[in-house]
Amino acid sequence: MKNFIVANRKHIIYIFLIFVVGSIISIPLLNNKLNVLKDDGIQHIIRINEITECLKNFESTKISNNLCNGFGYSWDIFYGNFTSIIPGIINIFVGSGINTFKLFLYILLILSGISMYISTYKMFNKHELSIIASVIYMCAPYHLNDMYIRYAVAEFASFIFIPLVFSGLYCILNNNNNNDSDNKNRDRKNLLNNKEGYEQKENSNTGICMLILGSSGLIITHLISTTITAIFAFIYLIFNFRKLKDIKMLKKILLSILLILMVTSYFWIPLLENSINTKYEVYEPNKMSSSESVNYHRVELKDLISNKDNFQIHELGIVTIALVLLTIYSIWKMDREKRKIVLIFLGFGIISILLTTKLINWEYVPKIFLFIQFPWRMLEFSSYFLSVVASVSFCSTIKNVKIIDVLYVLLITVLLTGIFKDRIDYNDEKVEEPKIRNST
Repeated sequence: MKNFIVANRKHIIYIFLIFVVGSIISIPLLNNKLNVLKDDGIQHIIRINEITECLKNFESTKISNNLCNGFGYSWDIFYGNFTSIIPGIINIFVGSGINTFKLFLYILLILSGISMYISTYKMFNKHELSIIASVIYMCAPYHLNDMYIRYAVAEFASFIFIPLVFSGLYCILNNNNNNDSDNKNRDRKNLLNNKEGYEQKENSNTGICMLILGSSGLIITHLISTTITAIFAFIYLIFNFRKLKDIKMLKKILLSILLILMVTSYFWIPLLENSINTKYEVYEPNKMSSSESVNYHRVELKDLISNKDNFQIHELGIVTIALVLLTIYSIWKMDREKRKIVLIFLGFGIISILLTTKLINWEYVPKIFLFIQFPWRMLEFSSYFLSVVASVSFCSTIKNVKIIDVLYVLLITVLLTGIFKDRIDYNDEKVEEPKIRNST
């Protein structure tokens, strides 16, 4: 145990910092007047209470019996149950849908930070870079928007899995995840020795596990985020098409896809069956979204910098903007592989931002992409890609990043989240548990 702690001392310290940052960000959750019933919040809290009753009665969670005036609603058939089963189990012990919902938000925030830290470390093998990326990601304005404004717990949970998908792909495609500058002059002949070969196999297997975990988690959490992630992942593979000429590499990716489909089959098979045989509102043309409705929700360019008048948070974040701008200077200091991933992620981040703005007219976009409903959803992806770019740029600009440098960035990032506190909605009195009104 002692040897484990010594060997992983830095990891333990930085994961502890993730808990500290997450706890600070989550302080508003302790206020019993926080209006968690607004927007998507009331739906998810009711769902948690319903799933809890199903679990207590040993009933199937596929149908929530008390919803729709006692008629019942097949919520878990059409919506991933990651955000219902887990809080449902927690609620058995907590006994309050509101408190369980708040606790679950806190857990998801911490897990997103840890996921981002591990994923970034697997890609760049730098503790300092990874913790900076993790905290910027946790404090991303749109991340806070899902947590405190929209209470969109499914999309909020998807923040955990997106980093795992791209880190998994990266590890599979590169075999060796060690891109530290100290190793860039390593003799290629060393790849032939047994130790190096074992490390490559281990890293590749780790990549497969991360890809399966990330993709499966997305599928059972938020299908819109899953679809967008799949599009970006496909483009990322195109950028690495030369590596896919290796049959072994291609087999690993295809095997991963097969395992993902098998693991999540309990969800997507009933979903597909019911979607084919039932008229479900979300799949009807122009019901959930149209070109006009998507265009209506576009964001002004200036709103990405600051918009205090908007109740939602669509800003990119001062720290993210400042550190991403360092890429202009730091890109030339990076080794070839690091430069490639930074440029790809920077491109993905810029595309994600542009798709949220009024520069894009969705009337000219193929109708199939209207599933996005709200173009500002793309800020979730710019939050991930630009967090990575920002951290790499910072660590490439400063030659020897010390813990004091990390703490400065973390402190500034956390403090700047305070500028959004006025967007959080509080009631005059304690928020009461929502009740289901049954038919009489």
